[in-house]
Amino acid sequence: MTDSDIVLTGPKGRARAGRAHVISTTTRWIGVLMALAVLGGATLDYFSSTGRLGDSQDLVLAGLTLVPLPVAALILWVARSLAKGMVRDQWMMFGLGMLSVGVGNVIFIALYLASGTDPYPSIADASTLAGYALFAVGLFKAIRAYRGLLNVRQPMLIAAGVSAAVMTLVYFAVIGPYVIFAEDHSMSFALRFFNTLYPMLDVFILLMPAITLGLLVSRLGAGRVAWPWWFVVGSASILAVVDTVFAYAGYTGLGRTPIIDAGYALAPLALGFASLVARDIYNS
Repeated sequence: MTDSDIVLTGPKGRARAGRAHVISTTTRWIGVLMALAVLGGATLDYFSSTGRLGDSQDLVLAGLTLVPLPVAALILWVARSLAKGMVRDQWMMFGLGMLSVGVGNVIFIALYLASGTDPYPSIADASTLAGYALFAVGLFKAIRAYRGLLNVRQPMLIAAGVSAAVMTLVYFAVIGPYVIFAEDHSMSFALRFFNTLYPMLDVFILLMPAITLGLLVSRLGAGRVAWPWWFVVGSASILAVVDTVFAYAGYTGLGRTPIIDAGYALAPLALGFASLVARDIYNS
């Protein structure tokens, strides 16, 4: 099924689609496995933070850090299973973006093993930022695909307002007082820059266009076309929260905590699950 097919689906077709089990059993089980993986990883990470796992602490953290790699493989596999066209192209961009983030995490781990200290920020961030650029391209392609079918203006204005409100809250709650204008000046300029940059990218490069898409297509196909985009909204929201908490943790000297580690694993998994939902919808 294509976007145009969904737009042209009549009331009877939408009723039949609503009665059908759009989300496949495979997708449901993968979602359960993803949830269990995050829960298990977070539990092991908590135990390692208390010293109960001994020398296995770094292995647990590495496992959570490398989650974007299998998620990238999943998204790219899903994208290749879709019919050639705009939908396939946008999910390919998401898969490549996730792969770029995963490569950045591999570089980060290599630098950590080589130096024995936390290398953030480092050259690994170049690969992560390239991932954001690829995500932006994918989201732009998705919005552009609907411009000839639907009115984009109102959803974009609403999404911009929501994102501006979120960024204002993030700035006044954490970024302003604890990063940019922190009184103890414990952070280097580079650390302040990246701890400010990442929440901004989360909100304006990921969250805002994802909200736009969710609102834009919420009336298509009995609302099911919007389902993947709400999972993308969830992924971006989780990442924004985690990056904000990470910035505050840097101010307090706590560093990465089990909650932060679990959040960095959960955000890409939510995007991977979104791709599976999208596959089920476009194949229905």
